[in-house]
Amino acid sequence: MRLTKQPSDRPVNGRTPPREAPSCQASRAWPSWPVMKAITTALFFFIAMTPQAKPIAIVVHGGAGRIDRKVLTPEHERLYHATLEQSLRAGHTILKQGGSALDAVEAAIVIMEDAPVFNPGRGAVFTAEGKNELDASIMDGRRCRPAPSAA
Repeated sequence: MRLTKQPSDRPVNGRTPPREAPSCQASRAWPSWPVMKAITTALFFFIAMTPQAKPIAIVVHGGAGRIDRKVLTPEHERLYHATLEQSLRAGHTILKQGGSALDAVEAAIVIMEDAPVFNPGRGAVFTAEGKNELDASIMDGRRCRPAPSAA
């Protein structure tokens, strides 16, 4: 870029005179428009093709039942939290390694099913008829079809 000739920097009436705006003349230092367009396109293509880390998330909860704090021992509470943490880590590890969401959910559920502090897989809540019933299903959101795993 070439600049036009600047006026004198000597103050006039105590003020510095304003400078002229630089003139944007073509220069050999800058590539032509087609070259700039090609470079920009290549950069955007490179950015678009670079694998980006996808954010992952998994949430587990310990059920919908109510736990009476008066009968909950500190050891039992620690076991609840440890099982939830282990369940989260199992699912998160699968997602972090690029596994499917379905596999991650299954891994998280298996941890909770095997834990004695939670009732899926080991026990059940009584129905209105006074019977214990167990059932489970998992759904793949891509097909929106449930897959019963036990009944």
